[in-house]
Amino acid sequence: MRCRFGLKGLHQTCTKEMDAFVTVCNKEYLPMGGSVKMVEETLKLAYGENSDFIKDKRIAAVQALSGTGACRLFADFQKRFRPESQIYIPVPT
Repeated sequence: MRCRFGLKGLHQTCTKEMDAFVTVCNKEYLPMGGSVKMVEETLKLAYGENSDFIKDKRIAAVQALSGTGACRLFADFQKRFRPESQIYIPVPT
């Protein structure tokens, strides 16, 4: 946040502004699996509103921080539950 005041009393004014700004911010972290609503809506987008996979709860999903984070999450999942399986990586990646 950038303060709008000159050097006189800058620190005190900026501190008060920052305190007011932080007070109205949502400081809660998302749960480990990400935003539940976003995951649900993403599944509907990918598989369709009336998907049997979703209705029968045969599909699971999590929200990852980035593409690399998502790849890492899946690789860990695959290593744990299907260690004999392979991952094919294109060149260039």
